[in-house]
Amino acid sequence: MHLQKKNIGARTLVDKLIASEMKRMPKPRDPSTLFPDIELFKDNELIQQELERVRKGKPMENALDMTRYQLEPPTSQPSSNASDGASVESTITPSASEELPEGRATWIKALENADAQMEHQNQRILNLELVQKFGGNAWNVHNYQLEYDLSLLRKAVDEKKAEVIELNKLRKRDQVRRNTHWETRTRKESRSITHQRSTNYGERDRSNRLDNAKEKRNKCITKPACFLAQQLIFSSMWPSPCKDWRLNGQK
Repeated sequence: MHLQKKNIGARTLVDKLIASEMKRMPKPRDPSTLFPDIELFKDNELIQQELERVRKGKPMENALDMTRYQLEPPTSQPSSNASDGASVESTITPSASEELPEGRATWIKALENADAQMEHQNQRILNLELVQKFGGNAWNVHNYQLEYDLSLLRKAVDEKKAEVIELNKLRKRDQVRRNTHWETRTRKESRSITHQRSTNYGERDRSNRLDNAKEKRNKCITKPACFLAQQLIFSSMWPSPCKDWRLNGQK
């Protein structure tokens, strides 16, 4: 019960110290004022429009044109059929392109698209051949470089760990030295205080005995026997250099 009351008192004292320290500290700033508002891509109108579209959840209006990745024959414009009213899309043959100028133009455009895709495919094949021929060595060199970087990082980590261990050793050595110094000083001071206390007690006892002796001497100073006894008491405390103190006392 006593320990609980003591702990409660200590906690109250600590809380008061913390509260007083918090009063002296500057008030924290509002987090909203720590960093200024940054508007991303404010100089790029296209990116701003795209971000606004994504923010509103609208679909992309101009999607990517995938026709350049397709290889389809050209077709004529859809024509309406008078019988059923449905639109019909027919494929233009090369022979018909000689008679129809718009058919010739669509075939030329289709051929250019085919040539472009063929060139892309040739480029991909060339890249695959280069990777097949030199990719293995390049990958091995890359792995060796990664292993070398990893060894450098591990070495740096080991050096830092060694520095931390050495620092902890120095701190422990310094703390043990200071603790030993303070323990030695505390023991010395304790012995000095104990010796001083014992000396004070001895002086106090001696002073009390002197006071008692003086009182007895004052009471029986007129009586020769008592005066002689008093002289004996004082002589036992402070031996007189005079050898014939008794004779002097009688005189």
